[in-house]
Amino acid sequence: MHDGQVFAAAVGLSHREQLQRLADAVPQAVDVATVIGDPCHDRIAASAEYRSRYRKALGVRPHQRLVLLSSTWWQHSLFGTWPDLFRQVMADLPLDNYRVAAALHPHLWYGHGGWQVHSWLADCQRAGLILVPPQEGWRAALIAADCVIGDHGAVTTYATALDKPILLAAFPVADVAGGSPVDLLGRSAPRLDRTLPLDAQIDRAIDEFRPGQWKDVSDLITSEPGAALVRLRALFYRLMALPEPNHEPPVRILPADFPGILTRPDIAATFVSGSAAGSVVGLTRRPADVYSGLPLSAPPAGAHLCCHAEHPVRSLLGNAEVVFRRAGEVEGSTPDILADLLVHHPGCYLAALIDDDVCFVRTRENDAILKVHTPPGFPPEAAASAAYFLLLTGPLPATVAVTLGGVENTLEISS
Repeated sequence: MHDGQVFAAAVGLSHREQLQRLADAVPQAVDVATVIGDPCHDRIAASAEYRSRYRKALGVRPHQRLVLLSSTWWQHSLFGTWPDLFRQVMADLPLDNYRVAAALHPHLWYGHGGWQVHSWLADCQRAGLILVPPQEGWRAALIAADCVIGDHGAVTTYATALDKPILLAAFPVADVAGGSPVDLLGRSAPRLDRTLPLDAQIDRAIDEFRPGQWKDVSDLITSEPGAALVRLRALFYRLMALPEPNHEPPVRILPADFPGILTRPDIAATFVSGSAAGSVVGLTRRPADVYSGLPLSAPPAGAHLCCHAEHPVRSLLGNAEVVFRRAGEVEGSTPDILADLLVHHPGCYLAALIDDDVCFVRTRENDAILKVHTPPGFPPEAAASAAYFLLLTGPLPATVAVTLGGVENTLEISS
């Protein structure tokens, strides 16, 4: 309304129930209102069958669970009320069992600037956070996710249309329109409890989820599923007083390429806990970066620190028991590179050089170099940690069974 008059040529609605709400709020606008549907919903629905494609593009392995953190903008949002949640989730979830992605509202990106957003979440990105850019990718990440932690933003509501487990980390009731799908979601979805371990809450949300439990919410997203582009184009051409094309408007599948997304950090630091018994090793890795300054978490007891030689947090690098490099980062022979690592990092016990699927290791006590051969997809730096545990108990066997992320892998060791 402007000066008592409706100035819009058309008001587009996503659901028929909104006509009554519009009539109650602005009765003068009902005559120009049109129920269009939701083109964003329709594109998500058309792309949902390509979930495995999006997961692969995001670097999520088949056995891993992807947790998507979604925040709208302003002070009552997830990011506005609980900015440390990103670090806490990553600290609580084992690195090889889970991946974590974040989708932040474009207003947050453009209000503060991309540099500031990346600066705020730099430690999380080093720890493996998949930070989805504001232009494209959030819908594909939503399809790929196994669980969504969100707030009153639209992304959380769209998760109901995909039948995803949902936890609410923020929900300002006063900011939400009564009777809307977001309002209904806020009255039915469980809250994430700050005082309890997050991993157990996330696992419970996934394991106890009942398919179809959000149907009352998802039914309110659109009353015209699959028809939004047809109805929207018809409206546009009617407003322009032009004949509409006689071909069907296409619904494009969401892209599976995400420019600028870091799916796995090259410069990593991990706390590794585990055990070794004979030729069997069990490992659990957690990203070390997110523990720095975190008030609710402490590094896992009994874990050693495995760190890249160029890691920017010097306190982590200086306390690492295992320090590694990747082939091609520096010149020199394998023996010289390993010797230099031990010289320049006097606190470490084991030095490692990763060359594709081979991890060369040497300890401070022995100048003999061992080769650990890893299977496809196995993180080679984890092979260095397996060797560390084994060397604490005795000589390395020729074959090692390593359980990582719930998956058993066979490593071959030779001199």
